[in-house]
Amino acid sequence: PLLGALSVDEPPVDLTLRAGALRFGNAATGGRDTKLMVEVPIADLQMNTDELTLKYNLHLSLLAAVKGQDGEIVQRYSEDYPFEGPLEKAEALKLGNIVFKRRLGLPPGEYTLEVAGQDRSTGKIAVQRDTFVVPSDGGPSMSSLALVRRVDDLPEGTNSDDPLDLFNKKRIVPNLGAPISRATNPKLWLVFMAYPEDTSAAPPQMTREFMTDGKAVGRSQGALPAPDPDGIIRFIGPIPTDNFAEGTYEVKVALKQGDGECTEGTEFTLVP
Repeated sequence: PLLGALSVDEPPVDLTLRAGALRFGNAATGGRDTKLMVEVPIADLQMNTDELTLKYNLHLSLLAAVKGQDGEIVQRYSEDYPFEGPLEKAEALKLGNIVFKRRLGLPPGEYTLEVAGQDRSTGKIAVQRDTFVVPSDGGPSMSSLALVRRVDDLPEGTNSDDPLDLFNKKRIVPNLGAPISRATNPKLWLVFMAYPEDTSAAPPQMTREFMTDGKAVGRSQGALPAPDPDGIIRFIGPIPTDNFAEGTYEVKVALKQGDGECTEGTEFTLVP
């Protein structure tokens, strides 16, 4: 069913499924380090309960494929998530998400991430497709932009090479497109990594621009901080939500160092 859902032009969207491909610096295995992330709210899945055994169960299946510009599959992943547990913990579980994460190295080019998920209890399916570009090397570069959903403390003794785990020993959990409430989020936090072409030169200059419906609604400029000892600039900066009404916005960040320049963008949606 999941392969079939990926093959149709207008696939079903019967579940909440959010996915994204975040690009970082060069991977140790070659290509650009790319992190695939998928999340499905557990509350959207059917939870079956048994009053005799006092247990619950639910079941999600996921299929993710990365395709090149020619439509050929570069990498494919599948994962099955059968959950079962004591009934007393069922309501608390509904507050969380099932999260799928994979990393791979991709050479420069245009790609499409296709993800399908199915609630095995109801047969409901959701599909999301996103195109993304892995830029060529040369000049200053930057990671994907992401809005921060939350920041977690890393467990003591964690030795992680995940780029999102390396912000002052904190784990950045990105927002994958979930609507953001203005009432409970007076500020948004934008996060990205910059990779200067020359770490001995002045840090890149940054320009942030905000747009909605193709119109610019805000712009700011400034210099980035100095690189960390590993040569990477890790940036987290606030976006006051009281400057924006409800709606969907695009934020673009342009970095310029010497004659080199690079740009990345992402969207976010504000709700009451």
